[in-house]
Amino acid sequence: MDTLRLALIGFGNVGQGFTQILAERGEQLARANGLHLQIVAVCDLLKGSLYNPAGLNPAGLLAAVQSTGRIDAVPAPHRDWDTLKTIASVEADALVELSYTDLKTGEPAITHLRAALERGLHVGEIHHPAEMRVHGAAHVDLDAKRMPVHPRALVTGGHVRQPVRTLERERLENFH
Repeated sequence: MDTLRLALIGFGNVGQGFTQILAERGEQLARANGLHLQIVAVCDLLKGSLYNPAGLNPAGLLAAVQSTGRIDAVPAPHRDWDTLKTIASVEADALVELSYTDLKTGEPAITHLRAALERGLHVGEIHHPAEMRVHGAAHVDLDAKRMPVHPRALVTGGHVRQPVRTLERERLENFH
């Protein structure tokens, strides 16, 4: 079975909801779709940052943040990296951009998405590109990267709430 290694940028409600789904149903989803989703990095301004090329345990991440509000207690060989170092250094296949973002400027999401795309990572984001346009200049030209754009569901607190746009591998087209 193939594995898609993920770096999560942001670990608020959405990141934790996604991680909870992986903790509770990750193996079931992997069997159903032939693709194992593995979190290898988490980087959050308030909760800390971790990177383990062998993978991070989703239940361990959730337990740590629920216990202390931070992810410091989770074992990992690399920690305390800023977001751009995380994007530049992790051995991941995809970046999932979930950080707090100013919808007027699109930052810091635009910087994160650009850095990941320039590095050749697949990206997923919860911010609608139209919300992040700043007179066209700061908008990330996602279509120019020729990566498929598919509607997906935004997970908030573990519940499907609204459609979002993500960029992902073609294998994820039918992933649910």
